[in-house]
Amino acid sequence: MNKSNVITDQELFFNQNSLAGKKEFTKNIFYYYANKEQIEGFNWIEDKKNILEYGCGSGTSLDIFFEARNLEEYFFYGVDIAEQAVKKAKEYYPGYTFYKIKDNKIPQIEDGTLDAAFMLHVLHHSFDHGDIFSEIYQKLKPGGKFFLSDLSSNNIFIRLGRNIFALFPAFFKNKFPDDLVVDGKIPEKYPVDYQKVAMLLRDTGFEVQEIGHGHVFFFLFGWLDRFVPLTKVKHLTSIYPKIMKLEERLLKHNLFKKQAEVFYIKSVK
Repeated sequence: MNKSNVITDQELFFNQNSLAGKKEFTKNIFYYYANKEQIEGFNWIEDKKNILEYGCGSGTSLDIFFEARNLEEYFFYGVDIAEQAVKKAKEYYPGYTFYKIKDNKIPQIEDGTLDAAFMLHVLHHSFDHGDIFSEIYQKLKPGGKFFLSDLSSNNIFIRLGRNIFALFPAFFKNKFPDDLVVDGKIPEKYPVDYQKVAMLLRDTGFEVQEIGHGHVFFFLFGWLDRFVPLTKVKHLTSIYPKIMKLEERLLKHNLFKKQAEVFYIKSVK
């Protein structure tokens, strides 16, 4: 890995990243399949109305949330370490409240006032996960739901992709315009293991209700499609649903669960 292409200051990186504006995602079969765990999490918390997103960035997760829901029926708080990202989120969603935070603390929100919270792909950009969970736990009402999803460091394709991105970030930026590359640099990624995350949640006081796993090698196909866009070849598109079904069957076995690309955890205070 070329460390000169890696930014360890996550706040600096995401401030710079947010200046490029909101990312536009191609809504093909990869988009919905890659985000299916996130969409499932949103379905799980949609009965709650007062919701926190921890690590909101510029608000792109809310775009997905409101694809199938009414904006006026919810109130969102968003918090992030990157001030520029928070400013962008305020521009895109002026009816909601967003805060720049530090040291994993959210003093702007009273304890015991939130119905639900979610966190998406934040853990592999952060330290002190126990502190984060403790803060979210304090802000939730009794019975409040907490959904998180992240990339697993156990998957060989995730590890390979991170190394390749670090070696050739400028090249990959041309192929992955919606990915995290700024001025030929990427943010450092930290190892995340779902079993350790679940243990931390329980230690914090959460009741872990469900642990799920998504994808074994589908991100690999998504990456390859950027170079050879097979999704545009009509008679080949039938292959991908079959791959999805295969992954679903594989993920029923513990061996493949450990190699999953993504995990999610549903927990309740």
